[in-house]
Order: sequence, then C-alpha cells, then structure tokens
Amino acid sequence: MKETYLICNKKISVEAPRFLPTGGYWRLFLTNGGEPDVTVVCEECEKLPPFKAEPCFTSSDVSVSVLGGKVFRAYSLGTVKSALSVYESFGAPASKTYILSRNYGVALDDRYLWQSLALSQLLLKKDVLLIHASYIEYKGKAILFSAPCGVGKSTQADLWQKHLGAEIINGDKAALSFEKNGVLACSLPFCGTSGICKNKTLPLGALVILGRGKVNSAKKLGGASAVLEIMKNIYLDFAAPGEQQRCVELLIELLNSVPVLGFECSSPDENAVAALKNALEENGAF
Repeated sequence: MKETYLICNKKISVEAPRFLPTGGYWRLFLTNGGEPDVTVVCEECEKLPPFKAEPCFTSSDVSVSVLGGKVFRAYSLGTVKSALSVYESFGAPASKTYILSRNYGVALDDRYLWQSLALSQLLLKKDVLLIHASYIEYKGKAILFSAPCGVGKSTQADLWQKHLGAEIINGDKAALSFEKNGVLACSLPFCGTSGICKNKTLPLGALVILGRGKVNSAKKLGGASAVLEIMKNIYLDFAAPGEQQRCVELLIELLNSVPVLGFECSSPDENAVAALKNALEENGAF
C-alpha cells in the first residue's frame, strides 16, 4: 500500500504493508501521485535488524548511530525499540523503516509516526524545519508564536482571533519551508491538544518568540543568540552529520528574510495584542 501526502510544500510518499497513516488530520493532506520529494518504505518485522555502531545520541525515546555514511535511528515506544529508520547521512531524503510487529499499529498512529519514520530529519534534507508554534493568518501573512509548553502560544493565537479577527491555522505545530522566493509557513497534520488543524500554506510574515514579563515588551532578535533561542523549539535531535549545521544555516536565512521578535507579555489581554501588533508593523511583518 502506498499513499502520498503534500506536506510543507513537499510530496511525501509512504509505502507500508498495512495501517497507513491516513486517519485523523492526515486525510487533509492526501494528494495524487507523482515524483515524491521524500520517500519512506516501511517493513514489518518480528525483530528489528541488528547493526554494529555505538550510539552518538540517546534520549528517553530515540537512539541514533552512524556507520558507513548511514544513519540508524531507533525510536522506542515505552521501553521497547519499535521502529528503526535507516537513511544516508548526505544522500537523498529517503529511508527504509523497520517496524516491530507487536507495536506496528501504534508506531504508525498519527501521534507517533513523525518519530517512527524520522520525518523531521528527512524533511530537513528538503530545507524544511518543524517548529513548536501556534500558527495564525493575519492580513494574508503567517504569524508564528513559538515557545515551550505553557508559556502562552495558544493564548496569543486566541487573543489575535478575538481582537483582530485572525484565523488560527494550527494551535501547536507548524513548519518553515525555505523556498527560492522566500520562507513559507506550512500546516502539519498534527496539532497537539489544541484540536485546531487546517491545511494552509502562507508567506511567513514574522516569527514571535514568547516569554513572560512585567510589562509588554517587544524587540527584534538577531545573531547567534536568536538562532539558539529558535533551535530550542525545532523538532530535530541534531545527531546525524550535517543536521545541526544545516539547521543553523536555515535559521540565519530566516533572520535575514523576515522579522523575528521576542515578546514578553505581562498579561494576556487586548493591550498585549496592540503592543505586539504595533511592533510587528514597525518591523514590516505585514
């Protein structure tokens, strides 16, 4: 079975013996066939294939090894390594993913398949970054509010909808696609607990890094400190060769293309919306 999705302005082909990720929001992104930009071939197995390489990165759910120019990225569900994606370090955005039979359905569930199939890593090869952010449309441009959980991304999106009539495209996740004609904000077929997920691609007007403060205060960000701040909310583990360097290069391009503002909010109200809107207008966001 094979299906193709148009995500982040890229065609992603997923081939699997069964239980393709076509439920939930993924149906919004189905497209016709054609030459894919990213290719994933899945194989179901009773035991993940072995490989002889020491991990160069480990976390609670991911283990990454590199051997002979190939990346071996194992993803765990609970305490069990359930999926192993193998792809070339500097080759085409294509992978072979082995999925453990007993966890097959869960590994390809909407919530986990991004990690199971190493999609954020593969999309990086096509100059796409996945970011933790609420995504709104205002005056035909995308504004992304990015921050760790609990800081107020969804709150800001709600305030802009309430007071300025902005449209919320995704309450929790977005992607940045770096094209020849500029940076695009793209929808993703998952949205955390927000429940707001629409399929829309727009020119990026601005990226706003949120924080808390005693007064409403906005300032334009730049340089290495801005790159590091944005990287905190990018969905990459930077384990494979070249991934961190390419991410940094793209973020420098972002800083040179659109306004990136830090905004400290004293209280979530109409005054905060007005302060940020003024700052974005002054920096040419829309």
